[in-house]
Order: sequence, then structure tokens, then C-alpha cells
Amino acid sequence: MKDDELERLRQQTERGSRLEEPDETDDLLDELVAAFEEIEAGDRGKTIALRDEPMAALLGALEANEEELVAVGQSLQRHLGRDVQDEFDKSEICRLALRVGFEEAAPSHLDQLQEAYAEHMKDRL
Repeated sequence: MKDDELERLRQQTERGSRLEEPDETDDLLDELVAAFEEIEAGDRGKTIALRDEPMAALLGALEANEEELVAVGQSLQRHLGRDVQDEFDKSEICRLALRVGFEEAAPSHLDQLQEAYAEHMKDRL
């Protein structure tokens, strides 16, 4: 056999062994489904908390200015392809902004989240 044929055979063998390893995507999906079940059972909280002084200042200022709050909320909804509403609170702005951030930086994680939620809900319908 030629050296390049041996190298190609070696690469094919390596790819085959990689396919047999656990898929990290499946691991995250399983963890997400488990997390939904823990939340439903009351073993995990539904809320999140974060400490970020500049964001706290921005959200506080937006709450004090209803027109700006609505403009930001509607912009986030448009970015996500959602129907635009006229009423927002600080919590809704945070939820939308978090989803926009994941959509921009880690869209595959949102896809996995949707898949896990569907998996979680299929036994409940």
C-alpha cells in the first residue's frame, strides 16, 4: 500500500472510533430534559438571578421611561420574529434579551432547548 492510502485508511478508522464516543449534544439534551423535570417537580427553581450593576441601571432607567421600555421590548421581539406587543416589564425585557443573546452567540443551544422541551412535553399531552 502507498503511504497516502495508509493515511486515508488511518483517518477513516479514526472517524469510526469518534462516532462511537458519546455525543456531547445528546448529553446536553438529556441534561435539559432532566432540568425541565426537576423544575416541574419543584426540585429546581424557575427563576434566575444575576448581578450586573450596569444592566441593573439600564433596566431601572427603562422602567422609569415607559416609552423607551416599550421600544426596547419591541425591538427584541422583532429580532426574535415574534408578534410585537405594547406592554413590557423588566423581567420580560431580560427574557427577550437573553434569548436574543443565545440566538446570536449559541443558536444550536436554543435548538437543543426547544428539542428538550418538546421531549419533556410529549409525555404530558
